[in-house]
Amino acid sequence: MYACCLHDLDDLQEAYGYPISAENAAEELMEEADDLMELLVMLAKKQLPGTNLQHVFKPLDNRQSNFTELQLSKASAKSKTRRNPKLRIYAVRIGENTYVVTGGAIKLTNRMDERPHTQRQLRKLISVKDWLKREGICYPEDLTDLS
Repeated sequence: MYACCLHDLDDLQEAYGYPISAENAAEELMEEADDLMELLVMLAKKQLPGTNLQHVFKPLDNRQSNFTELQLSKASAKSKTRRNPKLRIYAVRIGENTYVVTGGAIKLTNRMDERPHTQRQLRKLISVKDWLKREGICYPEDLTDLS
């Protein structure tokens, strides 16, 4: 348990790029969570003209630029003042502006497979994608046909 905490503190220091206490990092992460929630609520209320979920959710794989069927996706609260957000929401994209949210995490490392908590989120993403595919849910219309 202690070694895990040391990894987490090292991850914090590296992710922020400067010495930061766990308390200050927690405060910044809570502000980031508030910003992300506010963004999602504004999108739901259509208060951001010309913007939708596809402007917030991006392909999980940074090398992908096109949208694909049942695409693994991530969302964060990027802004002009926050270029390197640490909080992520994970989802499977079913279609334009339609996502199935699978969870979220504080991501401090470059790859999801580098820490157990992000590995769990990746497994959940893949599991939900596989379930959607098995159930024949590949398009937004398929969601209305569920019995």
